[in-house]
Amino acid sequence: MELVDRVDLEVRELHRFFQDWFNAKLSRTDSEFGRVLRAWRPPFVLRAPSGEVLGAERLALELYSQFGAFPELSIVVKNLRVEPLNNGLAARALYEEWHVDVGETDCRYCEAWFEIDEQAPNGVRWARLQESRTVGPTNAL
Repeated sequence: MELVDRVDLEVRELHRFFQDWFNAKLSRTDSEFGRVLRAWRPPFVLRAPSGEVLGAERLALELYSQFGAFPELSIVVKNLRVEPLNNGLAARALYEEWHVDVGETDCRYCEAWFEIDEQAPNGVRWARLQESRTVGPTNAL
Protein backbone atom coordinates (compact mmCIF):
# COMPACT_ATOMS: atom_id res chain seq x y z
CA MET A 1 0.00 0.00 0.00
CA GLU A 2 1.30 3.47 -0.87
CA LEU A 3 2.24 5.91 1.91
CA VAL A 4 -0.59 8.29 0.99
CA ASP A 5 -3.12 5.46 1.27
CA ARG A 6 -1.67 4.27 4.61
CA VAL A 7 -1.89 7.78 6.07
CA ASP A 8 -5.46 8.20 4.80
CA LEU A 9 -6.43 4.88 6.40
CA GLU A 10 -4.63 5.70 9.67
CA VAL A 11 -6.36 9.08 10.07
CA ARG A 12 -9.78 7.51 9.52
CA GLU A 13 -9.12 4.44 11.70
CA LEU A 14 -7.72 6.40 14.65
CA HIS A 15 -10.70 8.75 14.66
CA ARG A 16 -13.07 5.76 14.51
CA PHE A 17 -11.15 4.26 17.43
CA PHE A 18 -11.63 7.43 19.49
CA GLN A 19 -15.32 7.60 18.66
CA ASP A 20 -15.73 4.00 19.80
CA TRP A 21 -13.57 4.67 22.91
CA PHE A 22 -15.62 7.72 23.93
CA ASN A 23 -18.84 5.75 23.21
CA ALA A 24 -17.60 2.78 25.35
CA LYS A 25 -17.93 0.40 22.40
CA LEU A 26 -14.45 -1.05 23.06
CA SER A 27 -12.96 -2.79 26.07
CA ARG A 28 -11.39 -0.43 28.59
CA THR A 29 -8.06 -2.24 28.70
CA ASP A 30 -4.44 -1.25 28.29
CA SER A 31 -4.24 -3.74 25.45
CA GLU A 32 -7.09 -2.09 23.53
CA PHE A 33 -5.75 1.42 24.16
CA GLY A 34 -2.26 0.28 23.14
CA ARG A 35 -3.28 1.04 19.57
CA VAL A 36 -2.99 4.76 20.43
CA LEU A 37 0.37 4.36 22.14
CA ARG A 38 1.81 2.56 19.10
CA ALA A 39 0.57 5.35 16.81
CA TRP A 40 1.76 8.23 19.02
CA ARG A 41 5.13 7.09 20.31
CA PRO A 42 7.34 9.97 21.49
CA PRO A 43 8.36 12.46 20.27
CA PHE A 44 4.73 12.95 19.12
CA VAL A 45 3.22 16.30 20.15
CA LEU A 46 -0.22 17.85 19.79
CA ARG A 47 -0.75 21.59 19.66
CA ALA A 48 -4.33 21.81 20.87
CA PRO A 49 -6.79 24.50 19.72
CA SER A 50 -6.10 26.29 23.03
CA GLY A 51 -2.42 26.58 22.04
CA GLU A 52 -1.33 24.10 24.71
CA VAL A 53 1.34 21.61 23.62
CA LEU A 54 0.80 18.04 24.83
CA GLY A 55 3.21 15.13 24.54
CA ALA A 56 2.13 11.60 23.73
CA GLU A 57 2.10 10.30 27.32
CA ARG A 58 0.07 13.14 28.84
CA LEU A 59 -2.42 13.19 25.99
CA ALA A 60 -2.85 9.42 26.12
CA LEU A 61 -3.51 9.55 29.90
CA GLU A 62 -6.18 12.22 29.43
CA LEU A 63 -7.88 10.33 26.61
CA TYR A 64 -7.70 7.00 28.47
CA SER A 65 -9.58 8.56 31.39
CA GLN A 66 -12.38 9.69 29.05
CA PHE A 67 -13.50 6.15 28.22
CA GLY A 68 -17.29 6.21 27.80
CA ALA A 69 -17.49 9.92 28.67
CA PHE A 70 -19.26 10.88 25.44
CA PRO A 71 -21.77 8.11 24.62
CA GLU A 72 -23.50 10.14 21.89
CA LEU A 73 -20.37 11.54 20.21
CA SER A 74 -19.85 11.06 16.50
CA ILE A 75 -16.48 11.98 14.93
CA VAL A 76 -16.37 12.60 11.19
CA VAL A 77 -13.23 13.23 9.13
CA LYS A 78 -13.94 15.39 6.09
CA ASN A 79 -11.89 16.87 3.24
CA LEU A 80 -8.83 14.72 3.97
CA ARG A 81 -5.83 15.45 1.77
CA VAL A 82 -2.49 13.67 2.11
CA GLU A 83 0.76 14.94 0.60
CA PRO A 84 3.92 12.81 0.46
CA LEU A 85 7.10 14.52 1.70
CA ASN A 86 10.83 13.79 1.84
CA ASN A 87 10.84 11.45 -1.18
CA GLY A 88 7.97 9.41 0.25
CA LEU A 89 9.50 8.89 3.71
CA ALA A 90 7.00 11.19 5.41
CA ALA A 91 3.61 12.75 4.73
CA ARG A 92 1.37 15.62 5.77
CA ALA A 93 -2.38 15.26 6.15
CA LEU A 94 -4.83 18.17 6.18
CA TYR A 95 -8.41 17.49 7.24
CA GLU A 96 -11.47 18.69 9.10
CA GLU A 97 -12.45 16.82 12.27
CA TRP A 98 -16.15 17.24 13.04
CA HIS A 99 -17.57 16.33 16.45
CA VAL A 100 -21.33 15.95 16.81
CA ASP A 101 -22.59 15.40 20.36
CA VAL A 102 -26.13 15.87 21.68
CA GLY A 103 -27.12 18.38 19.00
CA GLU A 104 -23.92 20.44 19.09
CA THR A 105 -21.36 20.39 16.31
CA ASP A 106 -17.72 21.42 16.63
CA CYS A 107 -15.13 21.54 13.84
CA ARG A 108 -11.35 21.43 14.10
CA TYR A 109 -9.00 22.06 11.20
CA CYS A 110 -6.10 19.63 11.52
CA GLU A 111 -2.60 19.34 10.12
CA ALA A 112 -0.82 16.09 10.93
CA TRP A 113 2.70 14.93 10.08
CA PHE A 114 3.53 11.25 9.68
CA GLU A 115 6.67 9.13 9.38
CA ILE A 116 7.00 5.60 8.10
CA ASP A 117 7.14 3.14 11.01
CA GLU A 118 6.34 -0.49 10.25
CA GLN A 119 5.71 -1.17 13.97
CA ALA A 120 2.90 1.44 14.10
CA PRO A 121 -0.69 0.87 12.99
CA ASN A 122 -0.93 1.00 9.19
CA GLY A 123 2.86 1.35 9.05
CA VAL A 124 2.86 5.08 9.87
CA ARG A 125 3.54 6.98 13.10
CA TRP A 126 1.95 10.30 13.99
CA ALA A 127 4.84 12.75 14.52
CA ARG A 128 2.93 15.99 15.13
CA LEU A 129 -0.66 17.20 15.10
CA GLN A 130 -1.94 20.74 15.19
CA GLU A 131 -5.62 21.51 15.63
CA SER A 132 -7.39 24.85 15.19
CA ARG A 133 -11.02 25.26 16.20
CA THR A 134 -13.57 27.18 14.16
CA VAL A 135 -15.31 30.03 15.95
CA GLY A 136 -17.70 28.46 18.45
CA PRO A 137 -19.93 25.40 18.13
CA THR A 138 -22.28 25.25 15.20
CA ASN A 139 -25.39 23.23 14.42
CA ALA A 140 -24.50 22.63 10.78
CA LEU A 141 -22.45 19.69 9.60
